[in-house]
Amino acid sequence: MIFEKENDFVEITQAISARTNDTVWFVYTNLDWENLPVEFRAQVSETDQEGLEKLKNALVEWADRNGFKLVLKI
Repeated sequence: MIFEKENDFVEITQAISARTNDTVWFVYTNLDWENLPVEFRAQVSETDQEGLEKLKNALVEWADRNGFKLVLKI
């Protein structure tokens, strides 16, 4: 799930967590983290569908309020 506005982007992507060595979903962006919701700092286990939905909903609501447009949906 990728949102863009001009040269900025915010997306939910997957990677291997350095903390747990498990695959996780997380928010990746080129924006300053100080100006983003604390919910965006979560790492959600790839098997945690409820956690992923919460992360998606938080991102969608934030993107809508801040003029970002969805360019790729997962």
